[in-house]
Formats: sequence, structure tokens, C-alpha cells
Amino acid sequence: VVAAEYPSAVVLGGQPRGGAAAARNRGVAAATGEWLALIDQDDVWPPERTAALLRATTSGTDWVCGRLRLRFEADHQRQDRAAAADGTHVPYLLGSLLMRRDVWLRLGGINPDLQVAEDVDLYLRYRERGGAALHIDDETLVHRFHRNSQMSVEAATAQQQTFDVIRAAAQRRRRAQFPEAT
Repeated sequence: VVAAEYPSAVVLGGQPRGGAAAARNRGVAAATGEWLALIDQDDVWPPERTAALLRATTSGTDWVCGRLRLRFEADHQRQDRAAAADGTHVPYLLGSLLMRRDVWLRLGGINPDLQVAEDVDLYLRYRERGGAALHIDDETLVHRFHRNSQMSVEAATAQQQTFDVIRAAAQRRRRAQFPEAT
């Protein structure tokens, strides 16, 4: 469908199923542009998203994100904890941002061993290297919650892997601050 609609698009196929992280790393490896824009198959980009993010790149930033809009489908029970993020900036949520491709490459991409929280891990590594996301007020992602969404199906795994990623980042910071203790 993509190849028919966008003949100049590069369509990658023939990869064994390895999860979103492996697919994203493969896509970025094939990309040639300066900026990366990633989205999950069940989320939606608002019509003015890309233009708003690109306008912000003139400030010299290498990571720019907008506001998140949440949409709870009829087959999914609204979660108050998740709903609190509606309208906020979530700078690690890959679908809400643009980032320079060279930043991705310097960070080594995302960890294909993670089923979820790979975006949190990437963002924490970016911050550890002194990066700071620029936040814009435009809505740049509609994140859908539905019965088959990954966060619904793998809620326990998501919580555990997010905790593990944050703990690993704290340990890296501790080692960097106190190298003699390692």
C-alpha cells in the first residue's frame, strides 16, 4: 500500500519478526535524511504535526517534541494514571517527536532486547549525554489505547521494563559520579 501511494518511499521487507525496536533500528539504518519521525501503526499524527516540529528545528535543537493527545477507544477502559498524560509533553514517546538521525546513531539506536520502554531507555541515554528536548505547544501525536494495544496486552511487562530501564540509568549515573565505587 505504501509503495503504491508513495512510489519514492523505501519499503523494507523480508525481516523476521523481531519487535518494534529491531524494526525501528533497521528503518533508521536505511534512512538517509537528517531528521527521524517514527510512529506506531495504531497511533495518529495530527495534520500539522510535521510542519510544527520542523519549524522548531530552526532553533538548533536535535530533539523536539509536542503535546500528546490520548484517545481511549470503546473497547478499552480509561486508565486514570495514563489519562493524566493527556495534553502534556512526553519527550521519550517516539511518535510525538523529531530527532536528528545522527543523535540516534551516536546513541547506538534502541535496545532490541526491550519489548517496551525502549523509547524511555533511548531518551535517558540522550539526557545522560547532555541532551535536552525542546517542547512545543502543538499537538504532535494522538496515542490510541485499545484492546490490542501493546500497553494493554503487556501492562505488567511494560511496568517492569520501565522500572528496569530507569534503574539502569540511575546505576550509570552513579558509576559516572563515583567511578571509584565500581
